[in-house]
Amino acid sequence: MKVLFENLLFKNLIRHLKLIFKNLFFDNNEVLFLKYCNEKKFIKKKKNKNYILIQTVTDYYYLAYYKTLISQNKFLDYEIIGLWPYFQRTVRKRFFFLEFVNEIYLYILDYIIFLKWKKLYKSIGITHIKRLNLSIFDRINFYTKNINLDFFFKKKNFFDFEINKIKIGDLLYDTYLRFRAQPTFFRKDKLFINKLIFKSNIVILKLEKLYKKYKFEAFYTSYSSYIQHGLPVRFFLKKKINVFSGINNSQYNKKLSHDDVSHAESYFKFKNISKNIRNNETFLSISENDLKLRFSDAEKKKNKMSYLSVNTYTSKEDEKFDVCLLNNLDGILFLQDFYDSPHDWGNLVFDDFYRWTVYTLHIIKKYNLRIAVKPHPNSWYISPDSILVYQRLKKKFSGIIWLDKDYPNKIIFKKIKFGISCTGSVLFELAFHGIKAISCGEHPGIDFNFTINAKSKSHYKSILLDISNMGLPEFSKNDLLIYNYLYRHMNMDAYDNIARKIELKNIDFSKSNSLVKYIEKISKYKNDFKN
Repeated sequence: MKVLFENLLFKNLIRHLKLIFKNLFFDNNEVLFLKYCNEKKFIKKKKNKNYILIQTVTDYYYLAYYKTLISQNKFLDYEIIGLWPYFQRTVRKRFFFLEFVNEIYLYILDYIIFLKWKKLYKSIGITHIKRLNLSIFDRINFYTKNINLDFFFKKKNFFDFEINKIKIGDLLYDTYLRFRAQPTFFRKDKLFINKLIFKSNIVILKLEKLYKKYKFEAFYTSYSSYIQHGLPVRFFLKKKINVFSGINNSQYNKKLSHDDVSHAESYFKFKNISKNIRNNETFLSISENDLKLRFSDAEKKKNKMSYLSVNTYTSKEDEKFDVCLLNNLDGILFLQDFYDSPHDWGNLVFDDFYRWTVYTLHIIKKYNLRIAVKPHPNSWYISPDSILVYQRLKKKFSGIIWLDKDYPNKIIFKKIKFGISCTGSVLFELAFHGIKAISCGEHPGIDFNFTINAKSKSHYKSILLDISNMGLPEFSKNDLLIYNYLYRHMNMDAYDNIARKIELKNIDFSKSNSLVKYIEKISKYKNDFKN
């Protein structure tokens, strides 16, 4: 394990060096994009006092998406201001001096990245980019406000924590997990938590200044999770400004509200919408064909979920996995990514995925339940943090079978009677294959009744101990087809955009050559439109 961990640390070091080099220069694809934008530069109709704020994330998808958005005629009367959200990078717990040096490095790295992306976003028509990073003047301004940082630690339920009547407890919790690289929340880590609260207060002060100066008519953001994204969303909603988020599984854009601050699908609307499409053969056929492809061996790269690193259903090397491991098993515990904003879907029975995992493993071990564990596929890649957590859990709960992270669900589903996930997409997959699915919190399919959903810790324990005597919940194949269509295909966009017409989501934006593919798509669309 030590050698594996050291190798991962070395890989991380190489990754950082490559990241610095990559952001010091434009590659050929980025140069072509800049050239394309300069050639297609649009002219503002007039200089005016109308402003729109757009979050400028380091993501080629959003660079292309906002290019299509800003090019629309209705935006020509606006001056577009950018918002750089990266005031917090991952800082792992170390000795004080090492943490301090690491934060200095991250500040410098962020500025290097900012300079490059500032030019990229300027090429699409964003005139100024405001940073949420902290300066010495911000700190002085903050301390003149006499804000009590310890108020957070006095609250019994930190999810109710507010700043300026803006609820941020869930954002603070999820930000801590992700950017402290901790699987659960440690109140004793008071110094870092105070830093997050301190920075949150300063972000609000900065946003107040921006709002006072520009009086934005709308705010466009990529995400609404974590303090970086979620705090500006909630701030501008409080100011009664239109706020729009970016892509999720079915949408290219979404209008947020006080009642729905998540960039994820508005799953609580699904049940009502389903009444209108229940007998629509076209929609049902699209959904059925989609699922046939998803649960097949064909087109392996296309039938995996967009947010997963690998295709979890099948593998090119199915034969290498030991089927005997599944013999005499009743179920599988499908773990979730400990660090990936557990509260995006809503409330959980447990505070986070790690506490849910540990509780479940205790029950499995104490009662000798025939349940194996499968790690989440996303949490392993380039993540020494996840590997250490898994190794500690495997050692503590010895005797429990741990499957390979890539063990195909195609094989698993033929062997088990039930599966357990807190809120994961595997819940739907289990139900589709006629397998009992146990959930432990709010999730997109909760209103479609295809999971046995725990309401409390005691209820969850009773389900685990009595699952063999429980039947499948009452749902039909049509219920699953309708849910799948709503979750993955239903056009619930808040506004029309060329991005959907050119199927922008179908481009793999993980590399810069995606910018060239975007240019090809948008150029073809415009030429076809002219003809």
